[in-house]
Parts: sequence; C-alpha cells; structure tokens
Amino acid sequence: MEVNRDITSRKLAESEAARQTLVLEQTIAQLANSNQELEQFAYIASHDLSEPLRSISSPIALVAHRYRGQLDPDTDRFIDFAVEGCQRMQTIIDDLLAFSRAGRGAALEWVDTNLLVNTVMADLSARLGETGARLHVGDLPTVLAQPVHLGQVFQNLIANALKFV
Repeated sequence: MEVNRDITSRKLAESEAARQTLVLEQTIAQLANSNQELEQFAYIASHDLSEPLRSISSPIALVAHRYRGQLDPDTDRFIDFAVEGCQRMQTIIDDLLAFSRAGRGAALEWVDTNLLVNTVMADLSARLGETGARLHVGDLPTVLAQPVHLGQVFQNLIANALKFV
C-alpha cells in the first residue's frame, strides 16, 4: 500500500510539472509574440514620425543656413531652438526604435554619466529655462550600462523633477 502512494505522488508531481512546463512554454510564446509586435509598432511609429519631422527640420535647417546672422539675434536664437528641437525629436525616435529592440544583442558599454547627464540637461534646456530651475550635478561615475536606457532614466528623473519646480 505504501508503494502505491509513493508512485501516485510521483505521478501527480510529474503531471503537475508537465502542466507547468506547458503553461511556461505558452507564456514564452506569448511574450515572444508581444516583443515582435512591439518592435513592429516601434518601427512603424519611428518611420511615421520621422517623415513629418524631416518635412519640418529640412526647411528650418535651410533657413538657419541661409539667413543666420542676417536676421535679428532673437530670430537666430528661435531658429536654433527649432533646429535643436528637431534634433532631439529625431534622437527620441531613434531611441524608441532602439528601446524596442532592447535585450536582443543589446551590449553593455562603459558610459560616462557626467556626459550623459549633460546631454539630457541640454535636451531639457528649454524646460530648465522656463522653470528657472538650476540643476547642480556632482561628479558622477563611469558605469557599465546601456546608454539609451540609462539616458532615459536620467531624462525621466530630471523631467519629473522639473514638473514640481
């Protein structure tokens, strides 16, 4: 009688393990499908956003090139803001595409966080100016990370902080 119980328990455990394996395999398949859909969405979104951005950035860059110094300084400054805004938008679009591919061959690299934070601050310079906020950053380490992801972390932290200034 005791032998039968041991075999029954083992069979139940094997059956449960097989069931959990099947559930896990289905979940992995769903995740792979979701990742593929995300990448397709990001590709389409980046393409659909890039084209209108080019239709804005090209004429602005042409005006900046042709008329720099011929207009009043405020106009030159506004044109520079527009050019920089277009460049930031293109970077965001590129990062969206890179982020959608995260985890697949995304290698870690040494990132100078001082340089990264300075880039983020430059991207947020208009908002910093609007709020009058001053951001003081001490010396930061060089870390092993994915630059796009770490940059997004700093971008979110600083942008969120500016909301409450």
